[in-house]
Amino acid sequence: MDVTLRDQVVARRTTMSPFVGGRRSPSSVVVDAADAVVLVSGDGHRTRLCTLPDIVVGGWSPGHGIPGGWLDVGDKGFVWMQTATRTVTFALDDWWPLRPGDPLQGALESTGFAVLFQLAGVTPSTEAPPPAVHEDILAAVVPSKSLVLMRRSPLMRAQAVAMLIVALSYVVLLVSLPVAALIVRTPFSFTPWMLPLCAIALFCSVAAAAPLPSWRRAPAQANPSVSLAPTGPCPAWFRRRARIEALDDELVAVDGTGVWSRVRCGTDNSSPLGLKDFDVRPSTQTRRGSLVIWDVSGAPRLVLPLELWAPTETALAALRATLRRAGLTEVAHRRRDVDLPAPFDVARSRLDGLDAVVGLGPWRVPPLYVSARLAILASSMLLPFLFAGDLVDDSPTRVVAAFSACVLVAADVAVLTVVVWALLGHPVRGGLVGVVRRWKEKRS
Repeated sequence: MDVTLRDQVVARRTTMSPFVGGRRSPSSVVVDAADAVVLVSGDGHRTRLCTLPDIVVGGWSPGHGIPGGWLDVGDKGFVWMQTATRTVTFALDDWWPLRPGDPLQGALESTGFAVLFQLAGVTPSTEAPPPAVHEDILAAVVPSKSLVLMRRSPLMRAQAVAMLIVALSYVVLLVSLPVAALIVRTPFSFTPWMLPLCAIALFCSVAAAAPLPSWRRAPAQANPSVSLAPTGPCPAWFRRRARIEALDDELVAVDGTGVWSRVRCGTDNSSPLGLKDFDVRPSTQTRRGSLVIWDVSGAPRLVLPLELWAPTETALAALRATLRRAGLTEVAHRRRDVDLPAPFDVARSRLDGLDAVVGLGPWRVPPLYVSARLAILASSMLLPFLFAGDLVDDSPTRVVAAFSACVLVAADVAVLTVVVWALLGHPVRGGLVGVVRRWKEKRS
């Protein structure tokens, strides 16, 4: 983590999403020359959160939920700071890569948020924050945990408006059609109702499919580092992207979905709890044992199962050389009485897709649960009318209705396919292909 002095970066998110939407999300917390705490995104956009004197209390909470929020933030808790009008939270699952097994071990120091509280003159607390003074401005910094905050975005606002219009139009149709049938004795045309329904269907299609471009994979950047891929038995999608990379005084771990975490090695001002050394230990559960990487405080930060990463002595020698290239040293023995973090293996990213659908996790893409809900609602209420061509005696209107219905169906298929792909499959080639490949891997 990069931690510097005032007017510079205080804390920096060191996990990088492989998706376009994740590259646009906030990436660092900065204290500027005016003592303002500013959130800076990857594309340079700056959002002013508060000033240092505004911070009344803050700290780290090990709890899963944010008071006033509605979603789980993960098992590593969150950093929070409260002013007179808002509570700002940072989920450590997103800001603290390669967490140790014990979350009590240096959460604030390792992430850099301890420097922020030091500049603000606040003693960090380890208790849960009190409920926000005004819940309508509760700010959970990306990924968002407050429905009110999420609906402030143009996309979420448009989707909420679309759902409201669909519901109201359905009620109007259910009420107006029987009344018209009773008043008008002769057969009447459905054309006056059809054209507004076509416009609503097109609006719902665009609103539901709007987040999908952010779910595209960002172009891979060439990295001249020393890289090591898993050589043990694993699925093809995992072997394609998982890596352990060594930069100058930095170690990069890339999981099977392409999310990478960068942590400094050694001890300096920019890395108060950087990685220091590693040891190879046998295991009674696996044939090859595991390799454990430790930070300078003595906390384990990364566990590499050798059956996956180094099944042979030659592969183990290459892994050792890669870690030494990053600045780590090998030690003969380490503590056995500490909780180890979850192994860096195939199962590590199984739930990332589920988290991403609701706006959580390291993918940091726009949530799709609202899009899926809008797509299902619009289809169930509008498609029966759009396909009722017998009620319309105007050929151009029939064509417009058929086109609107096809666009709505296409949006439904696109959104729901990506949702299923995220929940059941893995981001390999996208959409239904990912689901089919995941199913084949399970069968084999």
